[in-house]
Amino acid sequence: MASTMRRTVVPLFVGVAVTLSGGGCAEPATVCGKEPASPRAEGEQLPVKISPRQQPPAADLTGTRIEAALAPKGPGLLDQVEHQLMSATVRMAGALGDVRAGECEAVPETEPGVGGSPYRCTVTYEGIKVVWKVRLTGTDGSLTRFRYEPVTGVLTARKVYEAAGFQLEKESPWRCDKMPALFRVEEAGKPARYRCQQRFSECDSNKGGWRFWWEYSSVSVDENGNVAFVASKQR
Repeated sequence: MASTMRRTVVPLFVGVAVTLSGGGCAEPATVCGKEPASPRAEGEQLPVKISPRQQPPAADLTGTRIEAALAPKGPGLLDQVEHQLMSATVRMAGALGDVRAGECEAVPETEPGVGGSPYRCTVTYEGIKVVWKVRLTGTDGSLTRFRYEPVTGVLTARKVYEAAGFQLEKESPWRCDKMPALFRVEEAGKPARYRCQQRFSECDSNKGGWRFWWEYSSVSVDENGNVAFVASKQR
C-alpha cells in the first residue's frame, strides 16, 4: 500500500498582513504549519477502526499447529498435493477450521511452454469451496514437485483486520467495513465486496491549507494466498 502522503505546497510569493509591534516585525502566518490533530476527511468513513500491530496477520497460526489439525497425508502423488492445499487454505483463512480435500482433475493446457501438467483442485473450508490452480512439475523419489495458486479464496475478518493493522502507519489511519467472520473471495486478485480505507493529506497554501481524504481498497487475496488490498476509486 502506498505510504502516507503529506505534501506541502508553498507559493513563491505570499502576501500576508504584517502587524508591527514595538519596532519589530511579526513572522508571516502560514496555513501549512502543524497538521491538525483531529481533521475531518472527505469521503465516507468506514465503521471499523484498525489498530496497528507489530506481527503479521495470524502469526499464532504456525505450520506445526496446522499440520497437527489436518488428516494424515495419503500415499499417492495427488494426496500430497491435496494435503498441501488444505494447509495453504487454512493459512489463507487465518484460523483453524473444518477443512477437507476435494478433487483434483486434469485441465486443458492454457500456458504452452511452461512445462508440467495443469490441474484444477478444490478444498472445502467451513463449507466454502476454494479452487486452486496446480501445475505438477515432476517427482523427486516419493515427493511430488508442484506449483499452486488460488483461483478463489476464503478469509476471516480477523485476518483482514490484522493484515491492515500490520501495514498501518502511525500517521496514516486505516478503517475497514464491518465484515462477516468468514467470507468467500470470488476471484483472487480481483476486488471482493468488502473495503478498507487509508487517510491521506496534503497542504497547499494557495488552496486554503490542509486537505484530508479517504482512499479505498477492496479486500482480496494475492497469488500466494495472502490478504491483498486492491486499490479502488475514491468515493
